[in-house]
Amino acid sequence: IEPGLSEVLSEAHGLRDGSGGSGGLNRLVERVEHMVAEAPVLLAASELRQDESEEFGQTMERTMKLAERIITNEELFTKGPLLLVTHGGTSFGIITALQKPSDIPLWEKSHVPAMGSITQLDEVDGRWLLIGNVVPQQQQN
Repeated sequence: IEPGLSEVLSEAHGLRDGSGGSGGLNRLVERVEHMVAEAPVLLAASELRQDESEEFGQTMERTMKLAERIITNEELFTKGPLLLVTHGGTSFGIITALQKPSDIPLWEKSHVPAMGSITQLDEVDGRWLLIGNVVPQQQQN
């Protein structure tokens, strides 16, 4: 589990607690810290911030930090490709931050990968290139 891959953290999204309400950021951080207590992480749960608007600025800042830490941690790639499983908005932020590492991604809903999709990026000559995006389909027999 990687805290940096959390969904956007607003009352209407990642902070919902299943009761129809929000458990709040502090409760989420406590739970995540407990779950990852012994695991190495790229972004500590204590670094998570609640989004203040539907532009998800805090999530975009988080994805930039996460992308920087991915790029600089060569150990992540010693055994092959790195698989990140996350939500659409966070995926968008990570992809954008890998491709433009000096800029905090600006929220653009039309560029968010489709729910359930798989996106492949490859590093070529020091640049991250978007290779493709697919939505798996179940075959009909």
